[in-house]
Amino acid sequence: MEIDSNLVDAHASLGMIAFSETLDLREAKREFERAIELNPNYALARYWLAYSVLLALGNHDPAIIELKRAIELDPVSSVINTNLGYAYLLARRYPEAIAQLRKTIELNPSFAYAHAILGEALELNGQLNDAFTEYEKSYSVGHDYRGLMMMAHVHGLKGERAKALQLFEQAKQLSSPDIWAYGCAMVYVGLGDRNETLNWLEQSYRQKEFINLSTIKEDPLFDSLHGDLRFEKLVSEILPQA
Repeated sequence: MEIDSNLVDAHASLGMIAFSETLDLREAKREFERAIELNPNYALARYWLAYSVLLALGNHDPAIIELKRAIELDPVSSVINTNLGYAYLLARRYPEAIAQLRKTIELNPSFAYAHAILGEALELNGQLNDAFTEYEKSYSVGHDYRGLMMMAHVHGLKGERAKALQLFEQAKQLSSPDIWAYGCAMVYVGLGDRNETLNWLEQSYRQKEFINLSTIKEDPLFDSLHGDLRFEKLVSEILPQA
C-alpha cells in the first residue's frame, strides 16, 4: 500500500473495496480492524466491520455489539441505526428489530431503507399487512422501484399472483435499463417459484450485487431455499469463506 499505513480512512476504504468489489471478507475484516485499531472511535469502520463481515459470517452477537458501539459514536446515523435493526432481524430477534427500526424511523421518517427493513421484520413476525404498509412507505418516500418489488413480494405471499406480476413489471420499467436482480428474486420468493428465484439470485451474483448478497445465507426470507443443491452451490461461490 503506497500510502501512510496510519491513514485510518485509507484502511477503511480498502476494506470497502475488498467487500464491494470482490466480497473478500478476510481482507475486508483485516482492513476494518486496522482502521479501528488506529482510531477506536471511528464509527463507520465499526459499522462496516459489523455489516459487511460479521453479519455475512453469521456472527450476529458480535455484529450487534459493534453496531451499538457505532451508534454511541454516531447516534443520528440513519443507516447505522437501520442496520442494527437488520442485525436483530438476521438473528431472528424480530421484536427487537421492530422496536429498533421504529425508533430509527422516528429519527428520520423519510429514510426509505428503514421502512423496507421494518417491512421485512414485520413480515417475518407474522404481520403481513403491516409489512406491506412499510414496503409501500419505502416506495412512497424513496420513489424507488425497490419498494414496488417488495410490495409485489407480499402480493405473492398472499397468493395474489396477478397483482404481484403487475407491480413487478412496473418496477422493471422504472428500473430500466438496469435491473435489481436481488429484488427480482424477492418477488419470486413471494410467488413460491424456486427456479425463478434462483435464476435471479444467480443474475444478482453476475451483477456483483454483493451488498445484498453478503447476507444471503442468513436472511430468513431465503429459508425455503436451504438444502437446495443449486442454492448451496451459489452460497459457496458467493461466500467461500463462510
